[in-house]
Amino acid sequence: MERANRLNQVVANMGVELRHYTGPDGQTLLDLPDTHLPDPHIPAPVRLLPAYDNALLGHADRTRIISDEDRKQIMPGRALVHPTILIDGFARGTWSFTGDDIRLVPFRPLTASEQQAVNDEANQMLPFLKHRRASSPAPQRNPWRLGGVRAGRGRAILGVPQNSSLPLVREMNPLGMGGVTAPWRRSW
Repeated sequence: MERANRLNQVVANMGVELRHYTGPDGQTLLDLPDTHLPDPHIPAPVRLLPAYDNALLGHADRTRIISDEDRKQIMPGRALVHPTILIDGFARGTWSFTGDDIRLVPFRPLTASEQQAVNDEANQMLPFLKHRRASSPAPQRNPWRLGGVRAGRGRAILGVPQNSSLPLVREMNPLGMGGVTAPWRRSW
């Protein structure tokens, strides 16, 4: 609440310096005085947004960018937000980068010009994604190397921490169940 009060004070102090507009819902919209407003009849360019992009998450009313029927495909639950294809400012599909390719999944058939614009954007994005993958550090390996299970005096060694020479040991009962035990005491 304190942030809103501070923002309201800043806006009130700038009052005459800002442009005032009325939105479609009658709400007052503010903009800086020297900014250029695009022609509302010119379509927004196609964009491939990454997963969790603020354009998808930062709207109080997400229907301005994602229809209710498409939301489940972009935000399927469990806090997932898929990379999204925007056409004229609206979510129209998802995309993913696998191997050396961008996989495009539109929600509905695209017109030939829309498909061409999406392909052009993907082709412009592809070198960036390939370079990013090539220059990023190798993914972190699981800190536990899983080895083959070896029997020995009623115990089976399942793995060894990569930063340790001590084995992780699992006590085995005749049914194959048991708790993980460590033959040493160590604070992690």
